[in-house]
Amino acid sequence: MKHMHKVLFITALASALNLGAMVSTFTHVATPYYSIRSQGTNAAREMVGLQTHINLCDVEGCYGTVAITGEYSQSFDNDDICECLFGGQTVNSNVLATRSAAKLAAGANQSNSCCSDDCDCDDCCIVISGSCVAPGTEDPNGNDWVADYFGLPTDYQSVVCFSPRIKNFVADVQGYFGFNGDCTQDFYIRFNLPITWTKWNLNYDEDIKAAGTNGYNPGYFNASGVARSDLLDSATDFFSGKAAPTLGDGVTFERLACSKWARCGSCFDRKEVKVADFEGVLGWNFVCDEDCHFGLNARFTAPTGTRPRGEFLFEPIIGNGKHWEFGGGLTSHTNLWRCDHSDASFNMYLDANVTHLFDACQTRCFDLSGRPNSRYWLAARLGANNEGLAGLIPNDPPVVTPSDFQFANAFAPVANLTCVKVQVKNNVQADIALKFEYATGEGFSADLGYNFWIRTCDKIKKCQLTRLETENWVLKGTSYVYGFNADTSTPVALAPSATSSTVLKPILQCDDLTNAKGPSITNGQLAVVTNGTSTTNVVDADSAQVSTSIQPTLLGVADIDFVGTKGLSNKIFVHLDYSWMECDNMTPFIGIGAAGEFGQGRDCDDSCDDLSSTNCRNDCDDDNIRRHCVRCSLSQWSVWAKGGLAFN
Repeated sequence: MKHMHKVLFITALASALNLGAMVSTFTHVATPYYSIRSQGTNAAREMVGLQTHINLCDVEGCYGTVAITGEYSQSFDNDDICECLFGGQTVNSNVLATRSAAKLAAGANQSNSCCSDDCDCDDCCIVISGSCVAPGTEDPNGNDWVADYFGLPTDYQSVVCFSPRIKNFVADVQGYFGFNGDCTQDFYIRFNLPITWTKWNLNYDEDIKAAGTNGYNPGYFNASGVARSDLLDSATDFFSGKAAPTLGDGVTFERLACSKWARCGSCFDRKEVKVADFEGVLGWNFVCDEDCHFGLNARFTAPTGTRPRGEFLFEPIIGNGKHWEFGGGLTSHTNLWRCDHSDASFNMYLDANVTHLFDACQTRCFDLSGRPNSRYWLAARLGANNEGLAGLIPNDPPVVTPSDFQFANAFAPVANLTCVKVQVKNNVQADIALKFEYATGEGFSADLGYNFWIRTCDKIKKCQLTRLETENWVLKGTSYVYGFNADTSTPVALAPSATSSTVLKPILQCDDLTNAKGPSITNGQLAVVTNGTSTTNVVDADSAQVSTSIQPTLLGVADIDFVGTKGLSNKIFVHLDYSWMECDNMTPFIGIGAAGEFGQGRDCDDSCDDLSSTNCRNDCDDDNIRRHCVRCSLSQWSVWAKGGLAFN
């Protein structure tokens, strides 16, 4: 019978670890929402220190254990976090050495630093360059982000570097109560109450290489042009949502309201204190003796943590994102060796918990499909065509097509348009802990264990209209939004759209940018105004005819990439424990432990950036929208102390 128990234990172990086969492959994109393993989901922390005092078969009546674990954890492998947040559109480590040498040679630059004292802010970098900055000045790979989109001069350049970090302290209160009565033989209930403090920090600084002196020509943002003094002083001002440029002429530029970078010296949602998740368990050990036990349980989790709000790119999350969870688990152990001359023993323990995360309402910000970091691009709002704007094809005879829209004097970051309430669920989360214990029989024990955690991909369903569905928006790119009537010189609002634009800086020179014909616009035709009987050219400040889109390509909900995340990590842990076994009815115990958790990052390579590849896409059944799923898992180390009291 004892051997059958061991076979049952090993079979359960193999079945539980097979959950790793559910991992699949998806494309390489940015993830504006960084989802972590809940601070309350930790089978290893639940398991250690309790094994001697729970699942007891020879105790009559009721018995129990209460314990508290104080655990501190801190993330490492920060470049993996960068990879998830920015989708690989950062400067590689080779550029950092060039940047450091340039800083030493040039002396102190202007700096906006949000780095903490224990952080160098150099795990990943973004080069921000205006359209008039020669490509490759800082990043030889030419991955510069376009400063024009952020209300900065065309000759502006800076380098923003990050070392994102997450710190947690958890005071986990645990309770276990066993019942060995006539009708409740080997039943138990348990709970976990993980009180959590967390701090998330992007740890970024901005080194301004060139503050820039250029303004913008008439037509680019408004009819009269924009002076340098009306633009922003730094990229940090834009990304933190602190400010927006003043354009004049009745044209507005919205501040960044979603996916912001928390400002220096502020608390902007970077710290939280809450109970992560309250977990309750009801179980039964249907096999139970001194050398082996095997039981099943039902478990639920009540969401007591924080809810994602989408305001910040790296917002602190406590708990599982406000999901209710329900599922089951197994608990088991078997004795592998027992000394004939003492009470020393060597044992193996396995706990495996599997739950379903039900729908939770969250607010998230998204990129546009196939365009990492497009949440920071600039969109222009269009309205009704009230000025007779049309497109001209100079055939014989000419073809004149009225425009459906005109520029409506408003710009906004795409993030402000794609931030929306969604329903999110996860089909499966599994948390499996396996440990080997050596016990002296005199109160001392030492554990060495392994913890496997996996969460399947978010299933996302939009439950609120986005601004792309209630308003008309197009990507601006580097196109002009105003021209001038060639006869009267009065301003004429255009209707350009730049669907081929990217956040990366185009290879342009200043002379190209002044070309108001709009080389970046789609469906471009020469712009004219018509009164029904005649047409008049629309020109720029140099009297060259400009272009407009006929018709502009509007952004819609189908353009949004409702990217989800999934997670997988492997943890190694150790624990040393002592119990005062000489006590009869009350047994105090105390222990210390440490763990290293290694999150598995992306499971797609750069070849999957080709959106025509279906091998790296996830077909969701909600609203017929194709979505990506990216694995983003936190790597962290942790230390803890655990103490408690067992009673019977």
